[in-house]
Formats: sequence, structure tokens, C-alpha cells
Amino acid sequence: MRISQRSIEDVREAANIVEVTSEFTALRRQGARFSGLCPYPDHQEKTPSFSVSPDRGFYYCFGCLEANERIWTSRGLIPIGAAELGDEVIGLDGRRETITDKWFKSGPTVRITTGAAKEGIELTPDHTCLYVSQEEALRSIPGVHLRSAGEKAMRFSRKLRRENPSVHITVGPASDVREGDFWLYPVIPDEERSDSPLPGERLIKPYTKGPRTARITDLPVNPRTAWLYGVWLAEGSLYRGGVKWSFGAHEEDSLVERVIQVLDEEFGRVATKFSRRERNLCEVACSSTDLSALFGHWFGSGCEYKRIPFEALNWPRECQDALIDGYIDGDGYFSNGITSAASVSEELTYGIFALCIQARQVCSSTSLAARMGNDGVYRRKCYYVHILSKESLKGFFANIDGVDYFHSIVQRAGEARDESTTVVDITTTGSHTFTTKMGVTHNCQRGGDAIKLLMDLKSLDFAEAVTYLAERSGVELEFEGGGDADAAKKRAGRRRATYRTLAAAAIYYHKYLLKSASPEAQQAREYLEGRRLELSTIEEFR
Repeated sequence: MRISQRSIEDVREAANIVEVTSEFTALRRQGARFSGLCPYPDHQEKTPSFSVSPDRGFYYCFGCLEANERIWTSRGLIPIGAAELGDEVIGLDGRRETITDKWFKSGPTVRITTGAAKEGIELTPDHTCLYVSQEEALRSIPGVHLRSAGEKAMRFSRKLRRENPSVHITVGPASDVREGDFWLYPVIPDEERSDSPLPGERLIKPYTKGPRTARITDLPVNPRTAWLYGVWLAEGSLYRGGVKWSFGAHEEDSLVERVIQVLDEEFGRVATKFSRRERNLCEVACSSTDLSALFGHWFGSGCEYKRIPFEALNWPRECQDALIDGYIDGDGYFSNGITSAASVSEELTYGIFALCIQARQVCSSTSLAARMGNDGVYRRKCYYVHILSKESLKGFFANIDGVDYFHSIVQRAGEARDESTTVVDITTTGSHTFTTKMGVTHNCQRGGDAIKLLMDLKSLDFAEAVTYLAERSGVELEFEGGGDADAAKKRAGRRRATYRTLAAAAIYYHKYLLKSASPEAQQAREYLEGRRLELSTIEEFR
């Protein structure tokens, strides 16, 4: 004998989730939603992260990222505040998920930095993070060891191998992340990779006059063209009706000739070389409105707005390596065994950083704040990507449950700002995870309707929770599936009687709480005040 599906749906529709939730936490209206402190006992917090949507009959507990923190979406590496419903993101296993919801709120934040990402990420203390704890890394990841017995300092060495047991990924709030833990960045699996061209038919306007040459409607992806795109990201620009590369005069017989050759053989376009020895400059110009439109769309234009397209993260590794090589050929320098490149584009730098990880190249990123130079010239904030010669605690690759991750040691985890700032959270399909500029993270997956909330917080089974809500909402339950209908009705009657008894007790104790001068009542009132429940809320809800 079971409750009919029709009755269950009637209960879901009739139950007032705001009233049910208010039994466990105080709620405040925020537009069409209500918010409050999370009522789950293992989720202690000071900033409201619990959202209730009365029109949908749904609740959700979330943590957030600062609104300008960048995440990978199908529209590129964009601020989370600019993400939209329907955008695709990269999940825990390197596969794509879809954004299904998004919230804005405000709250204090903490900042977590790693050996590979010196700028770090700013997020609320309650945001759910994915990481490998220091203790777990020492236990299970080959290469991570204490420097010597009795010491706390760690080191990384591939020479010291041991059996690799299963690694446990910790899922917990940002406030629990400690120095010495390891942040994770997923590597997209080979079966998800593709060298499909970057499409652009909708970008190409039809001819209206003049010669009608063959159109270029997409950008092919292979090691030769990927190298060209990398050089353009470093040294390229757009002009009206074409694309241009600018090099030093000493590169005339190397990079210049190679760019001209690739444009001819891959795109069928003739490029012109302009040597300006007096300025120590050599330029390559290719007159093509099609290439101008396609390069600008996929890779941005202007030094501050260049970027790596989302699709490049799914390219075969040889194409990713080629783009990185082209970028370094154009803008890189070598010092102390480290290859580096600088840009004023945050999106481009973290795009190259992500591409290095997908190509399994050990890398890191740093930045230099905007400043006034000694020469009186103002210099904008600059971002650096560094390609390292070997793995270390700052960055190494290891497999967890069949997925490759780039691991980087947490170097700092602490308060970013006391005052509230705008923060954003998103909901995604599948694993409820997404990848930021620094690595993978996700939000709290606690959510559901009034039935699930009662099951979780009152330890009721499904039938008990449905019956409880039916009594509150005045829904007459129907039963199906055979069995003794009279017995089922008697059980429902007993539940109704129990509910009435409990309701009467709630009225009594609520009055006792509000008016009694006993030490127990005073202690209870102080507890509720400590949970930031206002008197009006305590009086209204039992």
C-alpha cells in the first residue's frame, strides 16, 4: 500500500515551502526569493547562503564567487557575473555541463592562492570546494613526500614512487582549505577532443560589389594553423580589411617567412612583407576581410581583449602545443630555466595557462599591479604565464579515478575582505561543478522541495514527510497498490492525531519561549538571537 502519485503531486503543490523552511531558519525576502542561514547542522555559517523560491516550491543552498572571478564557459573565460543560463562549463571530469540557474547576492570573501596561480581566487567562506588535503596527498599521491622523517615540509619527486591507492577528493567549504592542500584543474579526456574548424559562416557578409574571390568561412585547426593563431595572439592586430603581424627586424627570415607561408598554403591568401629598418620593425599584412572577421571573433582584437576560445581547450594536444609555441615564439622570453610571456589581457594569460594544462605542460601564472614607473609613465596591470621545465609542488599531474588533474599546492588561504561585496553562484547540470581560471569548484548540492527538506532535517522517510505536509496543507491522501485501504486510513488517522498533539505542544512551548522568565527560556532566546533571528520572526513562526 503506497501513497498515490497524484496525492504526492497535490502535496507538492499545496505545501508552502517558505512556511516549512521557516521552522528551521529565519528567512528574509530578496525580490522573488527568500534567503536565510543554511539550516543543515553540518553547514555552520554567518552569511546567508540558503535560497527559497516559493513560485517553484524549491530550496537551494549555495556558496559564491566574487562577481569578477573568471570561469570557463562556451563564450570563453568570462566573469561569473556575465555567465548566462544555457552557457556550457567544464565539469569535474573535464566534460561539459550546462548552467541552469544563477544568483546574485553579497557577502564577505576569502582568497585562496596556489603555487601555480599567485593571484588566486576570491570566493565566499561557505563556497564548496574540491581539493586533495595535505594528509591525503602524502598518503596516496606518488611523488608527494615529507622532506625527512619528523619534518612537516613536503617535496615532490617522481623518483620516489610508490603504489598509488585511490585518492579521496575532499568536498568542503572554502573556510576549511588550508596551506599544504592541493587545488585541482581537470584535464579534458582524449575522447572529448576534436580538431573541428572554428566556424564563421554567419560572420562572413556576402559580396555586393568588386571581385568575388573564394570565401573563407571557418578557421581550420591543425598544428600549422594553431601556430599561426598563437603568433597572432602575441604579435597580431586587425586593420580595416585585413590582419597584420608585427615583428622585430631580426625575425624577417624566420617568423615572417613562416607566417607568409602558412597564410598561402592553409588559407590561399597572399601576404605582403613591409621592412622598416629605421624602426627595427618588419610587418606582415594580409588583405582579407574574411580573416579579419574570423580572427577578431575567435581570438579578440586589441592587446587588452585578446583571448583563447573555449573550443581550443578541446583541441588535440599537438594543436595546443603548436598554439603555445606560436605565442612564445612571438612574445616569450627565457630566464633562469623558465619560459615566460606577458600580456595586459587577463583573459588571454589565463587562457594560455589553461591551454598549457590541457597540453600537460607544467605552468604557473603571476601578475604585476598597475604602477607609475620611474620614468613617469603609467603602466597597466600585467599578467604573466610561465612554462616550467619540471614538476614540483607548485604544479604536477596525477590521475584520480581515471581523470588526469593538474595539482597545485595551496600557499595561502585567508580573508580577502571584511565588507560585503557582490558575489555570484551558478547551478550546473551533471556533477554540479565548473572550472574557474584557477581550477575546478562547485556549489553545495543541497536542494529540493519541501518533502526532501523534511526528510533531511526531521529524519523522516518519504511517506512520513508526505503525510506531515498533507496534514499541514489539508490534502486528503489517496492510496494505491493493493493492501488494506482501511488500515492505511487508520494509519493516516493516527498520524493526524499525532500531528495535532505536536501542534498543540508547539503552541505551548512557543508561548513558553516568548514569555517565560526561566533560565531555559532565556537561554533559548539568546541562542535564537545569536542565529540572527529577529523578534518578529520568532513571534510569527513556531
